[in-house]
Amino acid sequence: MFAVSTRTRYGLRALHYLSEHNEKKPVSLNHIAEELAIPFKYLENIFKLLSRSGIVRGERGPLGGYTLARAADGLTLYEIADALDGPLVTVACVTDSTTCDKSKACPTRRIWDDLQMHINNFLKSRTLAMLLNNSNAEVSA
Repeated sequence: MFAVSTRTRYGLRALHYLSEHNEKKPVSLNHIAEELAIPFKYLENIFKLLSRSGIVRGERGPLGGYTLARAADGLTLYEIADALDGPLVTVACVTDSTTCDKSKACPTRRIWDDLQMHINNFLKSRTLAMLLNNSNAEVSA
């Protein structure tokens, strides 16, 4: 079964929180972990990956923490998920035909290719800013 990982789900929640509470001042991981009830060590690993991918920027010191490295409207959900888990793959043969000896003659292969394309396009068409706007609309409604 295809499922989005806990790392990606927590990462999106943390970036959403960071975006909402980041007024150009860094937000500490301790604060994010407490507010979102995410284990600190797990969140620390998530932010290492996000930092390596250029999605967040860390600042050391007593007033340190993390900020977004780019504007929320420039960060796609695809880019975030890819930074945290690598490419999303629905079925292994979609990205590597050598995983199955029936891959070239498989009657269901086209379905999996199409599903992969739709998932990728969906995530590439959604930004962190859209996620923020949707949650703000729900709160104000």
